[in-house]
Amino acid sequence: MVINKRLKMIFAILAVFVFLAFAKDQIIKNIITAGAKIVLGTDAKIGSFSLGIINQKVSMKDFRLYQPKGFEKGILIDIPEVTVSYDLVSVIKGKLHLPLIIVNMKEMILVKNKEGLLNVDELKVVKQAKADSENKKKEEAPKEKPKKRSKAMEMQIDKMSLNVGKVILKDFSKGDKPEVQGFDVGINNKEFKDIKSAEQLSTLIMVEAMGPAGIKGAAIYAAATVLGVGFLPVGIVAVLVSKDTVSQELDVNYEKVYESANASIQYLGEFISEVKDKGIIKCKIAKSDVNVELTKISEAKTKISISARKPIAEGLLYDIVERIK
Repeated sequence: MVINKRLKMIFAILAVFVFLAFAKDQIIKNIITAGAKIVLGTDAKIGSFSLGIINQKVSMKDFRLYQPKGFEKGILIDIPEVTVSYDLVSVIKGKLHLPLIIVNMKEMILVKNKEGLLNVDELKVVKQAKADSENKKKEEAPKEKPKKRSKAMEMQIDKMSLNVGKVILKDFSKGDKPEVQGFDVGINNKEFKDIKSAEQLSTLIMVEAMGPAGIKGAAIYAAATVLGVGFLPVGIVAVLVSKDTVSQELDVNYEKVYESANASIQYLGEFISEVKDKGIIKCKIAKSDVNVELTKISEAKTKISISARKPIAEGLLYDIVERIK
């Protein structure tokens, strides 16, 4: 009888350990997405998550941050892969020490609404930084004591390596039709050191990615300063005016690509002429001349090439691909 009880206890303990082994990843995944909501004020999702205890590494796949309230539904930031090394002893002691973070961002979607508000400026981290800055400037103490925010776990990131692919800017403030532009950021393994908080980390990533889009007067730049981010992009007003060609092979039949290209042009600009049997469309988007050429590679594959001012060409290509998905 005693042996049976001991066996039952052993099996119960083993069951708990097996459960924790499978459940820990989901639990921590939920903690991270909830933390993103607290810091940024918008939803986040993680495709897959893996925590290594022995090697003290974390791997996240398909981390997506979504647009804040008041903007069209969709992705704000798409990060296919994040790799993190952590110090287990420090975590046990109550400090989140991360010797290295590698962030591979595919794209960031900046949106300016009809009222001229920029999506990243409406994130909680930016508004909170602005409020903190205004409180510091007040000479007299406020009549009501500000509510104390719960103290987060102390964080230390020794080094972050950042890769950024594209930034898409969708501007609905300039008229009836939105202006969509794309920018190849091309950041590869750029290093940043000594990051002290999740607020610094998120703001730094966004500000760095935004540089080539030429956004001026964004509140997020002021937030970066308040948060102690020792970086602001040089030449953020750069504008690419040279004509260029962007192209992509799509695993979609010719008719579907042509149909999507037509829909995107109607949405973003106006037609000038088209020769469907040759796959040539001429149009005007944001006062720029645009040439679109489709080439049938096979029954299920089509190549699309767009010649225009580079940001306009990238923006049109992005809208066409999104319609095909």
